[in-house]
Amino acid sequence: VVVGVLTVPPDVFTAGSSSELWVQDATGGIAVFSGTTTRTPGLALGDSVHVRGVRSTFNGQAQLGGTAALPLVVTRYGGSAPVAALPQTGAEILARTAEGQLVTTTLTIATVGGGTGAAFNVTGTHADGSTVTIRSPGGNTGLTRDDYVIGATYQITGVLTQFNGTAQIKPRGDADVVQQ
Repeated sequence: VVVGVLTVPPDVFTAGSSSELWVQDATGGIAVFSGTTTRTPGLALGDSVHVRGVRSTFNGQAQLGGTAALPLVVTRYGGSAPVAALPQTGAEILARTAEGQLVTTTLTIATVGGGTGAAFNVTGTHADGSTVTIRSPGGNTGLTRDDYVIGATYQITGVLTQFNGTAQIKPRGDADVVQQ
């Protein structure tokens, strides 16, 4: 059971009919896979929720989901203010000390991943010399490769997570990627 505030509401990070929510409390954050976007209607950024599910990992990322024996249940029990993003250095991001939480940092774009899919990676360099991965998860973020200019500096806000041990920041949309 997790009780916290939605930092990523339904229908932002999606893949097919699956929706990836993020819930954060005073101790950290976790991904919640609703299975289908219709399972969690009416939830919004900043809502207080109670989540019951089965804890697991997917490529290293901690998550809650459901099984036939214990289906995922997400219950809204009130509104609240959206969570403020935690400022992080590049070294802190790479150490994943705030994994699962909403973070913010400033990065200079080094590379933008190729391809034509909606999901892609971008790398940026922090002033401390750390190279950080930005994961644009596709779905309904509205972010495209054209939102990033190599050599430009951006304030990046998003959920700090990982993929097989590599730290990633997942922005939720255009408002989380601000050119400086």
